[in-house]
Amino acid sequence: MNLTRCVPFSVVLILCFLACTSGTPANPQQKLVGKWEEPDNPKTFPVQFEFLADGTAIKNQRLTGKFGDGKWHQEAAGTFKFVSPTRIKVELQPSWYFGVSLYELEWQDQDHVVFHAADKTIPLSRVKP
Repeated sequence: MNLTRCVPFSVVLILCFLACTSGTPANPQQKLVGKWEEPDNPKTFPVQFEFLADGTAIKNQRLTGKFGDGKWHQEAAGTFKFVSPTRIKVELQPSWYFGVSLYELEWQDQDHVVFHAADKTIPLSRVKP
């Protein structure tokens, strides 16, 4: 048996396996980690969510129009957790103002997700670093 042929084949096989599995998050929370923002809409103030690996959720809003500066401003912070593979619970502070929101997630692809709540639909795109 010729070992010089077996070693390169083994290395290629291992590299292929790693390439196929490394881009897929192990759980839904890892898939959601990062910054997500709503497209600009002249009728509303766009929203941006940032989800951290430790379960922290940050909600930002961009103030636009006559009285806005066009920059992102932190509106609230709190926590998030998955209650099922496609539903998250977001609890922002102060809770008396924001309360708890349950969102159904509709993944378009790895970089686009739509949050559905009882009265609201929020299309979000991943913010690239």
